[in-house]
Amino acid sequence: MPGVRSPLHRFALFAMLALVPLFGLWWLSVDVLTAALRPAAAWLAQQLLPITTIEARPGQGWMVRTSLKLVATAGSPQFGHSAAFDMANYYCRRLTLAWPALLALLLAPPRPRHLILRIVVAAAALSLLFALSVSAVAFCRVTALANHTAVPACDTDVPPFLVATPAYGPVAFFAARFGYYGALFFLPLVAPAILWLALNPLARMMFLGFGGRRTAAPD
Repeated sequence: MPGVRSPLHRFALFAMLALVPLFGLWWLSVDVLTAALRPAAAWLAQQLLPITTIEARPGQGWMVRTSLKLVATAGSPQFGHSAAFDMANYYCRRLTLAWPALLALLLAPPRPRHLILRIVVAAAALSLLFALSVSAVAFCRVTALANHTAVPACDTDVPPFLVATPAYGPVAFFAARFGYYGALFFLPLVAPAILWLALNPLARMMFLGFGGRRTAAPD
């Protein structure tokens, strides 16, 4: 049984104690964080999906505008317009859950050398992960639009309009569901541990038995 002074006990105690204020700070600043990450997420979504812009809607989330033209008769209000959908604050915030968890792990002993640099690298990795996750969530909505069907696995109802684009096949639907669940429920829990082990050789030594020398930065 680990003693009170064991490295594993110290790590677990510090990480759990750090999570409380870090999650509080995350809750107070999450909208600022998602606003800062939105331009990069929008740019990546434009490269991967038929999406033109992602606009902020204060207090409501994001408005995602696509390049999928609405099917409408000439003279109707929808003629010439493109489809758009909302991405609620719930999704944007949930995609950043890994941030306080990873910071708590990095701050817990044993801490690696050059901790600040590793935190910067972690922030860059989480920013990329956030942008990819936004595209994964948006892709589920795009498949629903293109096929004019509900996708219950992605909490998406039947769109109220048709779009002029070829329908996606079953492989795309599988990828949309897989990406949606991975982005919202799997990565926020698993990514902090994977990045922590990748960035902290002392953690790899403690938990996996390889990856670094037993020298830590002062607590």
